[in-house]
Amino acid sequence: MMRAKYLVEDVDRYGSSRFYVRRPGKKKIRITCEPGTAEFDQAYRDAMGEDFDGAVARSKHELEAKRGLRFLYVVSDGEAVKIGLATNLKGRLSSLQVSQAAPLACELLFETSADEAFPLEQSVHFALRTCAVRGEWFSVSADEAGQTILAVAKALRVRVRKSNYRVQLSGSVGL
Repeated sequence: MMRAKYLVEDVDRYGSSRFYVRRPGKKKIRITCEPGTAEFDQAYRDAMGEDFDGAVARSKHELEAKRGLRFLYVVSDGEAVKIGLATNLKGRLSSLQVSQAAPLACELLFETSADEAFPLEQSVHFALRTCAVRGEWFSVSADEAGQTILAVAKALRVRVRKSNYRVQLSGSVGL
């Protein structure tokens, strides 16, 4: 078995082993995979919250921010689309839903570097200025918004990648 920091083995009275990551001040996290496998190693890294450099992150969103990723999203309310930036995508979309009467749908999602995200977003807004409804909302389809994002990124020589990250937005609000 590998020696890993904060990895502890608990043996019950029947001789069964359970493995946990126990970091000071954090909840212990059980690793259910078989020790010595690639799945176990990945589960350990996930429990530790390590990114590619071995730095510890507190959440998945912080991990994405450390990697320098930003999300450029296209959200629709059925009539218009909003094109915006987020690091914590789920939190951002939840806050948008609270202020909207109509349910929102995350139509498209692109990943780009932190350095290039804001200029890309501003250039996309400028390209769609004739279709502006209010703020970052535009009267175009999600497909048109996506094509504009890709065209502007190509013109600016900014690398964007269409993301397969999925966020579920809940349309119901409890009273």
